[in-house]
Amino acid sequence: MLFITGDRPEQTFELDDEVVALIGRFEHRVSLSCAIADVPFDPLPLICTLLDLGVLLRDDILTPRPDLKPIPAQQTAFALPAWSSATQHEGALVILGACSDAGTLPQYPMGSANGPDAIRDASQELAMRELLSSGLLAGWYDSDTDQVLLENAHLFDAGNICIRPGIMASEYAQALKAELIAYRKQSARVLLLGGDHSLTLAAIESFEGVEIGVIHFDAHSDLGYRRFVGDVNHSNVFRWILDLEHVRHVIQLGVRGLRRQFHEMASDRYQFLSTYQIRERTLDEVATLCRSGLPYYLSVDIDVLDPSAAPDTPAPVPEGLLPTELRLLIRRLGATVRLIGADLMEVMSPRSFPSTTQLVAAELAIEILSAMQRDGNGSGIQAQSRC
Repeated sequence: MLFITGDRPEQTFELDDEVVALIGRFEHRVSLSCAIADVPFDPLPLICTLLDLGVLLRDDILTPRPDLKPIPAQQTAFALPAWSSATQHEGALVILGACSDAGTLPQYPMGSANGPDAIRDASQELAMRELLSSGLLAGWYDSDTDQVLLENAHLFDAGNICIRPGIMASEYAQALKAELIAYRKQSARVLLLGGDHSLTLAAIESFEGVEIGVIHFDAHSDLGYRRFVGDVNHSNVFRWILDLEHVRHVIQLGVRGLRRQFHEMASDRYQFLSTYQIRERTLDEVATLCRSGLPYYLSVDIDVLDPSAAPDTPAPVPEGLLPTELRLLIRRLGATVRLIGADLMEVMSPRSFPSTTQLVAAELAIEILSAMQRDGNGSGIQAQSRC
């Protein structure tokens, strides 16, 4: 038997003879494909663990790190102008696509990597070509509430960070994190279009050193267990996020159905409301869960919506929020706290036509961007409006 011990108790492993034999194949410089060619078990979890522990090292001479700068979208979301590094606007809002679903567990369908462009395709029905005399957006009119969203906004599309052959999920996450930090240095706030929900960890990590809260809309708690060291996936990403020192508060909204006993984690730092509990409260009562003075990051998994409105997602759950309910919640939260960043994740390409998922996601993108523009200073919805 061989034991490998890391920095934390959960990093101690007892390895059987087959695993020890696999490790022995890396005694000399050898490519991964040759080393695992005839291994009688799935070696990926072990390989990832050994890389995280530093037992195995990448050879960047043999496998150079690919460039992961954003690639301009073939058609920008809502027919918006494209973002460039020369673009400088105080308070600019930027749409960025994260085209990876490497964090999707194998029992779920892949396809959320195509989410950013699927949303862009649907957004052409809401294309914004009208400008005010100042050159800024005229905004979108919401017939439900008689309000105009994103009027006078500086809004851009920065394209996609696309996955490349040979890149590891951790490398993609680091490239995404670095890109988000770069936008913030240019005084821009980003709406990230996913992609699977594991990418939210990189987005939250990009705010390291700044105390923040996180508002998380999802049908699932995403507090699943880690199967091995370095295992970040769409079902456990918030277990990682809760470990981040600079994350001072997490609110999960819309969780439903029979779940693991994640409610035992409830504390002053972590709170949740189910869909049923949300509907028992006013918008103001939900908004008061947020902490005054703390900036928040907003993360929306499209499966928080009922599958009748958003069927094209890897793990739909019945009896979710309706689109208008979610939009009003986001609007009220944006009128209460300062949103410093956001994401909209787990949208898949349509499985059949016609599909509402992508159009609903496009409308949600407008709502989220509008909440980010409001900066916690908006008048919001009437105080006693119910969801």
